[in-house]
Amino acid sequence: MIALESWASGVPCIVGPAGDVYSGVSSRLAEFLVEPRVDDPSAISDRIDLVLAHRDEISELLGRSREAYQRMFREKREQLLRALYEQ
Repeated sequence: MIALESWASGVPCIVGPAGDVYSGVSSRLAEFLVEPRVDDPSAISDRIDLVLAHRDEISELLGRSREAYQRMFREKREQLLRALYEQ
């Protein structure tokens, strides 16, 4: 949930593959913010450096893709509610 809350605030949040909320909306965001080697301190340090070096682009991508993510969420929520009421 922290990644979603930070996204809503426009703050980059590095996640592992299990917490990847970015790939479905922006492969570029995923390139920056998803670190596959979650138990490797050097990889995490390198990822932090990458995010800092591209902070402006990441902030812009977060803002642009936030609406797409929220739209996806609303559609999924409606599908779930329809499915619940049809039973």
